[in-house]
Amino acid sequence: MAGTIQSWRNKALEVTAKGTIVRKADSLADLHRRRDEAEGQFYTPDWVAARMWGLLAPVFEGVQAAVERKTAVLDTSVGSGRLLQYADPDRHALYGIDIDQRCVDALSEDASAAGFEFELECAGMEEVKARNFDAAIINPPFGLHLEHPQMQPYPCTTFGMFGPNTSAISHLYAVDQALAASRYVVALLPTSAREECFSRRRLWAELNLPVETFKSEGANVRTAIYVFGPNKPVSGPQSLEVNAEQDWPSLFTGTETSFGYDRPRLTVGGVDVSEPTIHTPVTHDTRVELHHHRRTIKLKFACGLTEAKVLNALLREPVEPVEGQRRGSLKHRYPDSVQYKGDGMLMLDAYLLQDDPQEAFDGLLDEIRKAGGMPQVSPTLAGYWEKLKRKHVRAATPFRHAIKASTVGKLELTAKRGMLLEQGNVKSPAIRKGEKVQAEPMGGDYLLEKDGFRVQYRRDQLQRLFDFAGGEDERSSTEWQVVHEGLCVAFPNLAHQYREQILAAGIDWLWPYQLEGLIELLITPYGCISAWEQGTGKARLSLALALMSGRGLICVESGLVPEMVREIQKIGLPSDQWKTIDCLADTQELRAINIVSYNRLKAVVKGKRQTIAHHLRRRARVVIADEGGILSNPGSQQSRALLQLAARKLYILDGTPCGNYPRDILPLAASSAGGSRAHQPYGIRSGVFMEPRLLTSAQAASRGIDVFRERHVSLEWATNEFKDDLRGGAKREIPKINNVVQFRGWVAPFIQRRLRNEPEVEPFAGCPDPEKGTVTLNWDKEHLRHYLTPAVDFARWFETHKKERNMEGKGSNLVAVLARINAVIQAANAPHAHDAGVGKCYTPLTSKQRWTIDRLEQLSAQGKKTIVYASSPETLERLQKALADRGIEGVIFTGKGSIKARTERLDNRFRFGPAPVLLASLGVSQRGLNLPQASHIIFYNRDWTADAEAQAIARTTRPDQEATVQVEFAHLRGSIDEYMAQVVEWKQAAADSGLDWGDGATESDVFQHMDAVLEAFCHEVLEMSSRETYETLCAA
Repeated sequence: MAGTIQSWRNKALEVTAKGTIVRKADSLADLHRRRDEAEGQFYTPDWVAARMWGLLAPVFEGVQAAVERKTAVLDTSVGSGRLLQYADPDRHALYGIDIDQRCVDALSEDASAAGFEFELECAGMEEVKARNFDAAIINPPFGLHLEHPQMQPYPCTTFGMFGPNTSAISHLYAVDQALAASRYVVALLPTSAREECFSRRRLWAELNLPVETFKSEGANVRTAIYVFGPNKPVSGPQSLEVNAEQDWPSLFTGTETSFGYDRPRLTVGGVDVSEPTIHTPVTHDTRVELHHHRRTIKLKFACGLTEAKVLNALLREPVEPVEGQRRGSLKHRYPDSVQYKGDGMLMLDAYLLQDDPQEAFDGLLDEIRKAGGMPQVSPTLAGYWEKLKRKHVRAATPFRHAIKASTVGKLELTAKRGMLLEQGNVKSPAIRKGEKVQAEPMGGDYLLEKDGFRVQYRRDQLQRLFDFAGGEDERSSTEWQVVHEGLCVAFPNLAHQYREQILAAGIDWLWPYQLEGLIELLITPYGCISAWEQGTGKARLSLALALMSGRGLICVESGLVPEMVREIQKIGLPSDQWKTIDCLADTQELRAINIVSYNRLKAVVKGKRQTIAHHLRRRARVVIADEGGILSNPGSQQSRALLQLAARKLYILDGTPCGNYPRDILPLAASSAGGSRAHQPYGIRSGVFMEPRLLTSAQAASRGIDVFRERHVSLEWATNEFKDDLRGGAKREIPKINNVVQFRGWVAPFIQRRLRNEPEVEPFAGCPDPEKGTVTLNWDKEHLRHYLTPAVDFARWFETHKKERNMEGKGSNLVAVLARINAVIQAANAPHAHDAGVGKCYTPLTSKQRWTIDRLEQLSAQGKKTIVYASSPETLERLQKALADRGIEGVIFTGKGSIKARTERLDNRFRFGPAPVLLASLGVSQRGLNLPQASHIIFYNRDWTADAEAQAIARTTRPDQEATVQVEFAHLRGSIDEYMAQVVEWKQAAADSGLDWGDGATESDVFQHMDAVLEAFCHEVLEMSSRETYETLCAA
């Protein structure tokens, strides 16, 4: 039944669809302009609208027969109301939304005049939540990209700039929205949506329309009507061709489901205006009690009228969306905690950031009085607020920090070319080629000034633009300087009290600098990161922290529990003060020092669904996380188990807290010192960026993680998934720190850094810095041929992969890239164990393996003990066998076998035994072990991360080390080894610039992202392949 055209639309008939009046596209590139201007607004032809309405006629009859009420009909892109023009005010209640205010106003006037029960809103479908409708009849805009923080999680939604399920294509979102809100749905869609519609189990029919259906409306697109019922059809969906002349099928009877009396709801912007937000009765009691939940003020009212007045005065109005260039395209993501402009007035940390926190807090009470309330600060809030102010002063004070800084005041630079002093700023003065400029070193950054204009450059930027006069380099003249005096100097009385308590506890086995470090950690009111360099005594520090707490939990890697026990025995602590936790029974009674491994923490108790961490939750006063850099991945099982402990204080001990990328420090900071706080303003996930202006207005407030990314993470592009948490998704990242001086100021109050060769540390823990060298080896011809097969395959795949991803508007999938390049690494370093896609293994000893064996034999003959690091256990076993053939004992230390067995083998044969060689895998032995017996290290292959190599070297640079450790890196000429080494160098330079105030420069002068490194590698591989083929042909 087609229905009869009603005459109730009058004003709406005068509104012309934008799609019919927008200028036609002049070219393919101009289509985007036309789509944005039209906003997908093309009205449905009358004959199509009549047939769509007719499909629902039995449903209207069914509602009337079952419950004797009006049928609630929804259109989420109502336009001029063409799909609703056949409605009857006695039988239908109309609901609709549209982004065109002209349409909404005109249709509302017509519906009101006709006597309809209706609700029409000017809003986009992405910001509306709909439910309890009988039927939906829709013709949504096609192919528009929607993004909004209030989108519902439907099957069509994807990751957007506002997080998971905040992005979708308009017509697909409209279908899922209608299905969630209505029992019956009739949708006019492009046929490109066919696959998605057929994947919805409620699809009853696909009715394909003629090609010319929308030509009169200014569009040329293949369309179909997709009809959905309240449940899955018995015989599956039909697919038919239909037109204006033929009869359409009758699909429904109106009895397919039952109808109720639930009131239809359209909630716009997350606010349901049909429900009151204040439920407190009006009593004329003007008391307003101020309480707190954690660091947020909570208001309690005795009168609803007072509540309304005070909340309106404080919160003022909702924050306004920050829109992009296209209408409705939001470009700013608010934190979850911000909804109103006055939300900052309820954040205690915002008051702590004011010049006078108490005066600012009193201002809140004055605002409540002005609004008609009588503020009463609860005793709990009053005490908490006083304590919070005292804590903030300590939390914002930097730890003691000594750096090796330049003694040179200014440098003379020579411009390599003509340029502007500040690149891209036409207002900055020009510099001629060869002109001399003065630069002032500022600890990694350099300040240049000319004609009163000042600009700062990083060293790597400076080296691209200027030559240092006469080869001058301020780094050649350095001395140790204290940049922050620390908490002991800032709070001498507290330091004295803690010093007395430490002596009373019998802790007399700390060196002087360790004692000062312990006092600082006790003074700081929250957790922090103790980034002491390896070999400076973090084990003793953790034991002292646990003892001072009275009940501390020390978490270590599984293989390091024996190391910690050995340290306790060396100190001579009584057995009743410490214990190791190996099973659930060990958690029943805790001692002053409790040692548990991360693997044990995350282990599920047999017969229960709870972990050991669950049973230890909130039972330790402090938690000390040895090698706590694992928290840089908060989603790992180890990290979740560690955070589940919920200690009052979390101390993270790690000598390389940002060995991969500097952004890895952010989750460590949030886990230990807290996030979105006055002393640590960056939150993770959706925490607010804490700043003083929040007290005035939270308009355009940002997430902490977004501000951190914009300030300090160097990206060429990134997906929304990566922007959400700085971990997932794809990105093109350069391993360097932006705004490094600001970064150092941020980490100063929560990272305690001690270096092995500081003047105060060197007499106790100092040893010579290791000497590093690279040995570049030539290929064996057959090995090169074996290697080139997977290398060339990777190079070709990578080029294709990049083109495909670029066409999709995305960058390289790093997970897929690293998975494939692993075959190249294996072909270079372990060809005997992996065929790497060649079809067979390469079994002879490679040139690198022969060099390693020869070098170990040479060092063994000199009486030296050597550690060989490699990633592949099979390679280490092969080296062990080859050494045995030469009468040299090599001890294997890999993840194979039990921890106890390999530790006994390490101690009995290498540490305190005759074996001159330790063959260790990087994944097992890079952290925690003390191996000062070794004076030489050979890296058989490289790692992608800087901290893995730094930690591996640090096993030997301990206080007991007397020799200068020699480190040799074995590279095959032109292989993946050289490119991995380059990435590690950049990452290490970036970490040094942030923590140790290095200049961040490397030998290459120019930082690159991983894609550029891999592109250079692919180019090199293809050149090597061409040369190898040419040489083979010449020999033939």
